[in-house]
Amino acid sequence: MGWIDQWRNINKMKKLFRYWKVDTADIVKSKRSEEFCNNFYERGLLFRSMRHMKLFAQVCGNKMQERRMKERITLEVKAKVEEMQN
Repeated sequence: MGWIDQWRNINKMKKLFRYWKVDTADIVKSKRSEEFCNNFYERGLLFRSMRHMKLFAQVCGNKMQERRMKERITLEVKAKVEEMQN
């Protein structure tokens, strides 16, 4: 009769595990959804900051180009003025 007791114990463990799994399913589901929401929010912040950094780099690049163009134009104008004076 040892194998019957062994089968009974195994079935008890299976039932216990099934009940435990069903009981904790809601908790696991809520933790997963909370984790997903947090990851989604963090990724959104990351991509937002990357987009702002890209925009900042473009603006800085445009300002640098504008400054260089102004310097080049003023140098050309000064050269023309000196040429005209001589």
